[in-house]
Amino acid sequence: FYKHCMHVLTAPLLANTTEDKPSKDDFQTAQLLALVLELLTFCVEHHTYHIKNYIINKDILRRVLVLMASKHAFLAL
Repeated sequence: FYKHCMHVLTAPLLANTTEDKPSKDDFQTAQLLALVLELLTFCVEHHTYHIKNYIINKDILRRVLVLMASKHAFLAL
């Protein structure tokens, strides 16, 4: 799963968080990113070792923190 599918799951997150602010901050993108974060949270809770390596290698934590600058409160929370 982490070798073949995880890059597809995180693609919207990686594409939208290249700068210090989200590149697209419309409602539809915010909803999509919220769902991606929910799935990542599930992976952290259940696949501790594999997701830890993925988060470190792909710099996911920094990219998730970029979403704190979103104008949508549900995404920033």
